[in-house]
Amino acid sequence: MRGRTDLSNPDHKLGSRVTPRKAGIVNDPKLTRARALRAKSSHTETRLWDLLRARRLDGLKFRRQLAIGPYVADFVCLERRLIVEADGPLHDAERDAVRDEWLGRQGFRVLRITNARINEHPELATDDIRKALGETPHNQGPLAEYRPSPLAGEGGPAEQGRMRGR
Repeated sequence: MRGRTDLSNPDHKLGSRVTPRKAGIVNDPKLTRARALRAKSSHTETRLWDLLRARRLDGLKFRRQLAIGPYVADFVCLERRLIVEADGPLHDAERDAVRDEWLGRQGFRVLRITNARINEHPELATDDIRKALGETPHNQGPLAEYRPSPLAGEGGPAEQGRMRGR
């Protein structure tokens, strides 16, 4: 239903889009939780997001508070299948191990960085992320077929010329 014109509604306006939020379909607990986490980020998460957002780290796109299966990951680079978790003082090691194992079976690698390292030495935290990005195998796991839409539409200039018979 996302982004589609709702023709079943007699009050629809031509060209108006119905998003899940407009349609009242926000019952997915994972999405609701991810939105709440984005709205209430800790100081440390905000600081790390400032280093990762807008392709600031080596031109790679990161997403924050992304729902993956039953979990919500702090920061995710889908292209490199890397999850970066900002770990505060209150973490359950046994629960984290179960979570990391499940995410690993989905083809993700989880990197945990302590809040102290992010706050006191952000340059070392980004070095840790770069190192993990270099060690992360590309395109593995069940979501390996996932390919984001091309930024400029289908095909580049060379392909467009070929399509026109040039």
